[in-house]
Amino acid sequence: MPWDPGVSKHLTDEQLWALVCADPAVSNRQLADALGAPKATVASARWRLRRHGWTCPVSYEMCRHCGRPLTRQGNGQERRAYHPDCRPVAVQELRKPRDRRRWDALPVEERRDSFARAHAYIDQHQEATQATATQRHGRWTAEEDAVLIARHAEPAHVLATELGRTLYGVYRRRDRLSDRGLLPKR
Repeated sequence: MPWDPGVSKHLTDEQLWALVCADPAVSNRQLADALGAPKATVASARWRLRRHGWTCPVSYEMCRHCGRPLTRQGNGQERRAYHPDCRPVAVQELRKPRDRRRWDALPVEERRDSFARAHAYIDQHQEATQATATQRHGRWTAEEDAVLIARHAEPAHVLATELGRTLYGVYRRRDRLSDRGLLPKR
């Protein structure tokens, strides 16, 4: 949609189409009155349509995560190209080396404290889920696997409580499903 910082209103697609179809002999003031838009907006839009046309530039590339073809707006030189479904996984993979470098740069005391907090969190939730587990040592069903796959981003202790499993049981099952390729690697 044509827009300039000095122009105060966007035009709708119908208004833009009316500008494209308008006779060049019709003045900007007449078109603005007919469309109910500011004259400056109409003048700017007509200038941009004459200069750049009705279409926008697109680029054809390969997704940098999955390798499939990708069409996107613009020339594509300034940023990485991913499908919307590939972007979260690709961004997570890009962050891994940076996270590792940040972890290695932490003092030993901070790393110990971080591990201690993580272990305390796991111990607390393991005890809580052990107390409420009704499916402890039971076989995992296809329905339970489907829940783990569909809701893989949720915290493990929440899923463990809902499924009647222990925290460690959910962790182990997620690892197995991940090894089979049914869940993303953590």
